[in-house]
Amino acid sequence: MIKKMLVVLFLLTGCASVDKASLSVSNGSSKKDVINAMGEPKDRQFKGENEAWQYCNLGFPTHDYKVVWFKNGKVTGIQSYKLYVPGYWCDKGFKTINWEEAPDAVIEIRER
Repeated sequence: MIKKMLVVLFLLTGCASVDKASLSVSNGSSKKDVINAMGEPKDRQFKGENEAWQYCNLGFPTHDYKVVWFKNGKVTGIQSYKLYVPGYWCDKGFKTINWEEAPDAVIEIRER
């Protein structure tokens, strides 16, 4: 029973940590900034100047995924999705990137 509780606690802590880390990433962040905040990606896909990094968090009953989009080495957006993937490994659930979903520009917001 204690072992099961520790596994659940570990899973919940892992989910919170990447979700929290992604909050420090914003449009225009560099790849180095993303690695410093979220760690190395578990999946990388490329198309021309575009790149997508995927991260996964173990969850129950679904795993949580984040896609960090880049164009010319700068973050253009972050998307989340959830999938049910049986077992304790979420890296088998990475989706094939649909490049039509990619944000294609860094939008700068300035305060006046």
